[in-house]
Amino acid sequence: MDRGRRANARPDHLECGIGIHVPFPFVCSTSINGSSFRLCICCTNANLTPIPESVANIFKVDDLDRTIIAALRVDGRTPYAQIAERAGVATTTVHQRVKRLVEKGIITGTRVQVDWEAIGLPVTALVSLEAHGDRLLSEVADDLRAIPLIQDCYSVTGEFDLLLTVRARSSQHLGEVLEEIRRLAPGGRSRTIVVLATHFDGRVPPL
Repeated sequence: MDRGRRANARPDHLECGIGIHVPFPFVCSTSINGSSFRLCICCTNANLTPIPESVANIFKVDDLDRTIIAALRVDGRTPYAQIAERAGVATTTVHQRVKRLVEKGIITGTRVQVDWEAIGLPVTALVSLEAHGDRLLSEVADDLRAIPLIQDCYSVTGEFDLLLTVRARSSQHLGEVLEEIRRLAPGGRSRTIVVLATHFDGRVPPL
């Protein structure tokens, strides 16, 4: 983040639109239709840049939206009629809300949870990568998309730059996947942690 562009701020804080000094980790940048905006999590009117209504509305999620999201996160196949009965609204209302949540990018898709061992991918590894040279992390991540056994890819803080979740058929197969990762992202350090057991994953946080 460009520290030179802070306005009305203490060294590590930004005074947002409602006068609260917010730590910079809680201020993010986004791009809508090619225009860049600075957003604060406690309001959508940070004093660095005016936030248009179309952007601010993205973050307006009410109790009905939260009920719908929670139900679909638990089971993406939940019938709208069942969600409507739970929420005390008409089925058409749920349908319209889901459509709106999809259009605004809040719901980005529906997924199933998989027993990876049952489908022949019992080995899970967390791979940390250090970026090498002047390449952008997004460029490295785009290259790594070519490996279908990489389930997740995150930019992270700390001594490494990227964190990957990798699935494999066996230890030998994992080694082959790691060699492919090194081929696509050469030069930097890496660290691999093999998961021994999964106690829980894919939990739905309170909304």
